[in-house]
Order: sequence, then structure tokens, then C-alpha cells
Amino acid sequence: MKPWRCALILASLCLVPTSCTRLTHVVKQMTWECAPDEYKSGYYARPDEYVRFRFVENPRCLEVDSARNFCASLQKAGRPIVNVEFEVRSDWSGVRGWRMLAVDGRPLQDVGGWGHAGSQDYSGRCPMDDALKNK
Repeated sequence: MKPWRCALILASLCLVPTSCTRLTHVVKQMTWECAPDEYKSGYYARPDEYVRFRFVENPRCLEVDSARNFCASLQKAGRPIVNVEFEVRSDWSGVRGWRMLAVDGRPLQDVGGWGHAGSQDYSGRCPMDDALKNK
């Protein structure tokens, strides 16, 4: 192969973005409420193990997750605002996804429930979409 072809191929490969995935931990302040209405009978989690969280910085954006004795433990702690730790997955193009790891330093105990992220009457960007901007 001619040297200029090798150089051209090598230069082309350098311009192609890589698909390397990066994991980062982010903590967000959130309000919470028990969410038994999120219960789905096809999952193992009980209705009292679902909690709906709203970001303090944008309450229209929410996260729902389930964990062992989730609602009861938050009620017992009695704090209206909690620190929620997320693991954020990103690549060269930005945030690709996230999952909730802990609330106020207590790891979530999986109970076979389901969760989701969304918004209520809001079509803008939510805090997790820009979670890595200050990192």
C-alpha cells in the first residue's frame, strides 16, 4: 500500500468519533412522594415500594423508581428534599441514559419493579439531559 493511502486512512479513522462509554456519578436534589398508582401487577414490587421524585431545579421533570420499603423508609426519614445519586452513561454525543443508585447515601435494593423518567406538561430539557455540563 502506498504511504499516502495509509496516511489518508489513518487520518480518516481519527475523525470518526469513538463509541467509548463513560460512567459518571451525579447527585441531584429532589422532592419525593409515594406513588402506589405506578404499581403494575406484572412486576414483583408492591404498590408501597414505588416513589415519584421531582427535580428541585425543574419540578415538571420526574423519575419513578421502586426499591425495598422505599416509601416507608423515606416517610420515616421525614425529609421533603433528598439527595439522589445517579449513574449517568454518556459517550461522545452526550448523555445516553442513567439509573438511580441511592437516596441520601442509602443504596436502592432492587425488588423487581419498574421505573421511568418523564415530565408533566413540559416539552423542554430536563436536568438529567444536561447532567454532565458541570462535570
